[in-house]
Amino acid sequence: MIRVPESGPVDSQTLFARSGVDFQTYEQMIGLIHDGAFDLQAWDALLHLLQAQLRANYVSLVLLPDLSGPGLPILFAGPARQDLLAAYTDVLHGLDPFVNLPRDRMLAVEELISEAEWLDSVVYRSCMAPLGIRHLAGADLDVGSEAVCRFRVCRSAEGGPFGEAERALCALLLPHLKRALRARAVLDGSDRERRLYAGALERLEVGTLWVDRHGKVLGSNRVADEILAADDGLRLVGRTLRPSLRTERLLLHEMIARVGGERRKGPGLVEGMTLTRPSGRSRLGVLIRPVPPAGIAEYGPCPEAVLHISDVERSVGASPALLRSLFGLTSAESGLALLLVEGLTLDEASVRQGVSRHTARSQLRSIFAKTGVTRQTELLRLVLRSVVPLG
Repeated sequence: MIRVPESGPVDSQTLFARSGVDFQTYEQMIGLIHDGAFDLQAWDALLHLLQAQLRANYVSLVLLPDLSGPGLPILFAGPARQDLLAAYTDVLHGLDPFVNLPRDRMLAVEELISEAEWLDSVVYRSCMAPLGIRHLAGADLDVGSEAVCRFRVCRSAEGGPFGEAERALCALLLPHLKRALRARAVLDGSDRERRLYAGALERLEVGTLWVDRHGKVLGSNRVADEILAADDGLRLVGRTLRPSLRTERLLLHEMIARVGGERRKGPGLVEGMTLTRPSGRSRLGVLIRPVPPAGIAEYGPCPEAVLHISDVERSVGASPALLRSLFGLTSAESGLALLLVEGLTLDEASVRQGVSRHTARSQLRSIFAKTGVTRQTELLRLVLRSVVPLG
């Protein structure tokens, strides 16, 4: 059974004195820890620096649940074999003897289980021993929202157990690492929300652009990129949005500045306009909404407004198969519903479908009966809501 030793708090000055590390190296480590909140390469450099400082053969940082992408993210310093690293990623991390440690404490394996239990464990025999690992120390850091970061340091048998200096250095760094991990979790969560939001709007064929207070574009989704690339009513010059008409150009940037300026005063206003297209095609609709300011000082360029660009000539992104599945429509009814959603009249849709107006009207009545709506405007709203992705 795992035995967790009692431990009282130790102040940072005492830990620094015990660690034996010089101030320049300590300062470098602290800088890399906090830079890692915005750039994972900094944490990679930190682990390699710790590997040398602790005379370890491996140092790892495992993020649970995932803070950065699909799969189990592991940052590793050491000559790991990819097959064993993959095995740890897929299976063996669940057999870690340090699972369910008291949070935010640095402990060595010999403090928890006997030497015989450790050497006979599956994770040691299957993963650690083949990598030349004999001694293991680590900490589980609580980074909020049930996310846990596993920090592990390993040594070979020749390296000997971790001493007071090595444990003190790790304990000295843990509070800084925890704060940086929490910051990264918040940033990653915001980024995931933004990607999900942009993806939903892509399904509706709505372009989305994030801009700063000067109207410089900081991000965009696929639909917005395609609209800008068409250079018909709106294009990108450098990173600045440029409508085709000068009067519309001035108005757009006035609106962006106004929306951005108002966002810090409380509930923001929404602005809207249309843009003329030199090709003569339908005008582009633009909706400008404020982006709420961060609760803390914002880091780097931050979006102040989000622009939603709609082109009525683009498809809404639904498929006949999806409408058949959702509402029990026939193939002909699904095709007619999509044409109506795209803005065609019933007569135009019947010509496109190659059927008589009488047949189209009969299909429309059936669509209304199956979907529970009674007007084409209600059908439009229903279909648009239905094609937004649920995940």
